[in-house]
Amino acid sequence: MNSKPSRLATLWLRLPLLVRTVVGGLAVFFALQIGWNGLMITNLMTSPNIPWSMPLALVYLWVVFQFFNGRWGSRSTAEARRNSMRARRLSRQEWGPAAVAVGLVVIFIIAATLFTYRLIEIPADEYELPDMPWWTLYATLLMVAIVAGVSEEAGFRGYMQGPLEKRYGPVVAIALSSFMFWLAHLNHASGFARFVPLMIMGTVLALLTRSSRSIVPAIIAHATADATIFICGTLELGPRGIWYPEQLSETGLDTLFWVDLVVVAVTSLVLFYLFRHLRTMTAGAILSETSTGD
Repeated sequence: MNSKPSRLATLWLRLPLLVRTVVGGLAVFFALQIGWNGLMITNLMTSPNIPWSMPLALVYLWVVFQFFNGRWGSRSTAEARRNSMRARRLSRQEWGPAAVAVGLVVIFIIAATLFTYRLIEIPADEYELPDMPWWTLYATLLMVAIVAGVSEEAGFRGYMQGPLEKRYGPVVAIALSSFMFWLAHLNHASGFARFVPLMIMGTVLALLTRSSRSIVPAIIAHATADATIFICGTLELGPRGIWYPEQLSETGLDTLFWVDLVVVAVTSLVLFYLFRHLRTMTAGAILSETSTGD
């Protein structure tokens, strides 16, 4: 005998889908972020010489992710949570084009970020961090990238984008989830000025998720791009610094500008083809899984 939903659940379901997806996506994002934030701050303030927060954060991230992915918790909501997360495992055949797409997305994000940062003056984000050895610094930067990749893809491209795609179509879903992705970065001094690069990043990750029908490739691409930008920015590697390169207004249309423009253009064209191919391939796999399950 099926039990009646609680009053809270009934009220929740009465809210418009748009409200539920935005609130739900943000809740998943914050839930996956908050554990690492607390552990990182405690670690850096008490014992910065030992990056003990990293393994604990990985465990926290895995446990919370699995809950939102429907692995445990209430059985009555497990399937809904799993469908909302969209963390479908890709087959070996799907991973061929998906892996190429992930690599090209990483290159595109880095190139597009550098390109837009040269056109738009981005305020510097200032952080008051305690003195720490290099191993703690880079372990922290790596963990920040991993947490960002998992939490933001689960919240914005999973719980938020998926239901919106089904109700309003891909254009509205991708635009709104990317806009909310930008809003989530307004806690940084550079957040407002990074509207264009973050919208571009959100859009390409959303297209990767839509084409692969899974957030897994987007998580890998997002975390890899962030880690590359963070570490290269800290080491001041890359063309004139990835984080804060020289403005185009100061250098003119130099060689770096044209190289960057070509990289963005070529990766965009190849990704357009790959996304269409991957979308078709994954559609057949999902139909096969559905018929097998029946």
